[in-house]
Amino acid sequence: MAFRISEKKAREKGINRGSRTREQFANDKKFVPIFKEVKAEIRKMGFRIVEINDAIEQAVFEVYAALELGTTLAQGGYNDFSNH
Repeated sequence: MAFRISEKKAREKGINRGSRTREQFANDKKFVPIFKEVKAEIRKMGFRIVEINDAIEQAVFEVYAALELGTTLAQGGYNDFSNH
């Protein structure tokens, strides 16, 4: 999450990943301060954990929660569900 947010902020400042790997970009001297700042912001966030043991129910809940919280890519967020 921190990397995705940082990558977006970097693009807004004209710092683009291009064809570099995640590791290469994470070591870019212009990207590092942005990444550190975002990680510090995330450390201040509140989190709640919801345990859902059923894989199908968990997948449906993730989509529902993202839609309700407005965190999908289409809503300007960072959830793209590419892991499903």
